[in-house]
Amino acid sequence: MFTLPKNQMTFMETLIAIFLCWKSLILPLLPLSILCVFLTALPAFGIKLSYLAPRSHVFFIVYAISYALYLIPSGAIIMLISSALHGKKIDLVEALRIGVSRFPKMLMTGIILIVAMYILVRFGLLFSHISYYLGIIIAFLLIVATSPFLIPASPLVVIDNKWPFDAITSGVRLVKTNWLRVFGIMAVISVITIPLNVFTAHFMAAAFIVSVLTLPLTLSMTVVITENLKLKP
Repeated sequence: MFTLPKNQMTFMETLIAIFLCWKSLILPLLPLSILCVFLTALPAFGIKLSYLAPRSHVFFIVYAISYALYLIPSGAIIMLISSALHGKKIDLVEALRIGVSRFPKMLMTGIILIVAMYILVRFGLLFSHISYYLGIIIAFLLIVATSPFLIPASPLVVIDNKWPFDAITSGVRLVKTNWLRVFGIMAVISVITIPLNVFTAHFMAAAFIVSVLTLPLTLSMTVVITENLKLKP
């Protein structure tokens, strides 16, 4: 298992660390990954139910519940990855206990980030009055430019037990001088995970397997980036 060095890693070193972390933890994390993917798939059933009762807002209710429940196992995964990076071992039960204890802060953080992204998108779409495509492009660019700053938020809540605003502002400070490196790492991981998920989207079994395999990679990315930025340059 890869462990953190004393000083910050370079771009390539960070990428290698992410894949080594994913490779060594993919099997131990399998039960939690399956649970996370199952919870994220629940809204699909909400869509089917909404056809039966279109005015019941079943989809939004199911989506909200599944997202909230997803935070617990994903928090446990973040804690397991962080512990492994520091050469420590915690069992699944302890990781889930931490995930449950961090749940309120993670939920508040998630709501704040969703609202912030919604505001950015709405602001970008204001330019649609000039040109429809201009509004779409500006909204997209705002999301792309902001996303790297938000990467450390959840890991900081789970690992350091920070409060939402503290986690978000601390994350911004960590990324501020490393934006290009973080963005580059996100782009590489996205080029791998997004096409796989898109190509298998119409095949339920394949989509489920791919999601189970790529989720630990994405979470490994967020944890390794965060832990690396906390090291001395």
